[in-house]
Amino acid sequence: MPRKLHHIYETKKGREILRMQTLDMLVLALLSSSTMCAPELLARMGELTDNALAYVKLQTPLSRLERQGYICRAKTPPGGMAARVYFAITPDGWRYLGYLTTEFRRFTGAVESILEQIPPQQRRAE
Repeated sequence: MPRKLHHIYETKKGREILRMQTLDMLVLALLSSSTMCAPELLARMGELTDNALAYVKLQTPLSRLERQGYICRAKTPPGGMAARVYFAITPDGWRYLGYLTTEFRRFTGAVESILEQIPPQQRRAE
């Protein structure tokens, strides 16, 4: 009997990859506009998501992105606190952001295609 095949996102590891890459994409997207420290990134995420992502832990993604060369430590910007570590996106980070954004839009587009199949009378009012 053949083994049941799973889509990558149906496995625990696959869901972790999706979560990890989504958080990486969000951090890179925020850093694409300016150099920021972790508290600024969190505050901005909170502002842009109506606090839905205000309490995400960023140390792991920041460390991972820095280790992979997608972000680097930056000089303290004028008016910034000297005791904080500021991050900037690197050229490799820009390329990775483009890749993640394309993949994310492809994935969410596929989800939307399926959700659009729900009959209008069955959709809940928002």
